[in-house]
Amino acid sequence: MVAFNMQKGYGKYIWITQGMFWGNGGRGYIRKPDLLMNLADIFDLRKTLPHKTILKVTCIRVKGRHLDFGNTHLNKLSPLPRFLREGRLTSPSVDALLIIISYASMGKVVMQTCLPVAELREGIRAVPLHSRKREGYQSGKLFMRFWFHTP
Repeated sequence: MVAFNMQKGYGKYIWITQGMFWGNGGRGYIRKPDLLMNLADIFDLRKTLPHKTILKVTCIRVKGRHLDFGNTHLNKLSPLPRFLREGRLTSPSVDALLIIISYASMGKVVMQTCLPVAELREGIRAVPLHSRKREGYQSGKLFMRFWFHTP
């Protein structure tokens, strides 16, 4: 059994841990990946693993932000410019995608979320967003397109 102390702190590693526990329908239990189950081959963090798949992510737009924040400076973020990111994954069963939307001129994190890559499906998806304190927004959604291909 593994337990994580998530009572305080808002850092990147807390978000990655939270994202992994959101997998499996938010029940908290995630089966140990095959990468770690293979008893014949001991897992070594120093060893360079080959890339198994490439994840491409396109951010399309943020919707509903004004309903959560009202008429504030955050409305100047609209429309969010489209962007494409590509990541090479060595172990998709344990990788997590951390998404952070920040207000660049203030260096302030506005919205964020973390998703286990194993739970992602190809296509356009509405991704729920959260505050820095892991509180879910009622209306804020990030529309993204995900697709995978093997190198």
